[in-house]
Amino acid sequence: MNEHTPTSRGNAPLVVAVVLNWNGYDDTAKCVLSLQKAAYANLQIILVDNASTDGSAGRLERDFPELPFIKLSHNGGYAAGNNAGIKLALERRADYVLVLNNDVVVEPGFLWPMVQLAEKNPAAGVVTCKALLQSGNGRIYCTGGNLSRLRCGGVPLPPGERDREGEVQFISGCILLARREVFEKLGSFDERFFMYFEDVEFSRRVRRQFKLFYTPAGVVYHKSGGGDKWKNYTETYLYYTSRNRLWVFQNESRAYRLYVILYGFLNAFAKSAVIAAHSFPVRRQENRSEKRLMALWRGMRDGMFGNPAQNNQDDLSNEYAPPPDIIGERELGESL
Repeated sequence: MNEHTPTSRGNAPLVVAVVLNWNGYDDTAKCVLSLQKAAYANLQIILVDNASTDGSAGRLERDFPELPFIKLSHNGGYAAGNNAGIKLALERRADYVLVLNNDVVVEPGFLWPMVQLAEKNPAAGVVTCKALLQSGNGRIYCTGGNLSRLRCGGVPLPPGERDREGEVQFISGCILLARREVFEKLGSFDERFFMYFEDVEFSRRVRRQFKLFYTPAGVVYHKSGGGDKWKNYTETYLYYTSRNRLWVFQNESRAYRLYVILYGFLNAFAKSAVIAAHSFPVRRQENRSEKRLMALWRGMRDGMFGNPAQNNQDDLSNEYAPPPDIIGERELGESL
């Protein structure tokens, strides 16, 4: 434990962690257990279940009876599920809300460097740390990053900046620590996106009134269920990233929106070529590749012709978009 780490609840800001489960008992349990071993005196954990269908919600509720547990009636994706947890965290008077993917395992000392960075920078709205891939070899999954208009999204910090603490333009939804005032002033995640690119929209919105920071002193490990290379990206990942890239820049100039569409098509063609090249010679792989290509191009279609501002038909006061679409016979959001 760092000598400056607060050792009692009285001198440590309250951090409430939100862990979102969807049919992922093993990953979620490992995440919660690692958080319970964190070397931070004033950490609470909230579990949220996104209408799991595999019995994992009941198992988690039995194994962690001491934790607040929110069971949602439908799967609203990363954004809606975490928003439910964030709302409860604020009701519990959190000073900071920690949002992290359920397939993240944390090192015991990961949290205090982020809290410390936020505490010494009053303008800091959101802070993140270094996330390595669980597959090993020290490969980085994400750090803080920059918002690239050329590449139409968030991009990682260059290698020379990944071991330096400082201000960034983009923070991944994999792990972030947000000051409560951020949510009170700017709202939570935009539920139109369901999953992916909501962190790009959130980072852009937060930067209007706050700053984003990264510290390499905290370390976590991410499993990356969506895949870590073009050849093994899941249908879910391919659909939402291609669709949401077009949606997140909907309010930009006409010229830039056209550029984003062009970039999206070039990106989709490149991914299609890689997926097709790795589909041979195994017949089973060919079948899965066809589904992944279909998901990718349906994402492009819906990004261009869907309406991200469409109200939910069940709630005309809801500013967010309708429930998720369907890819073939598989509901979007399903783990692959």
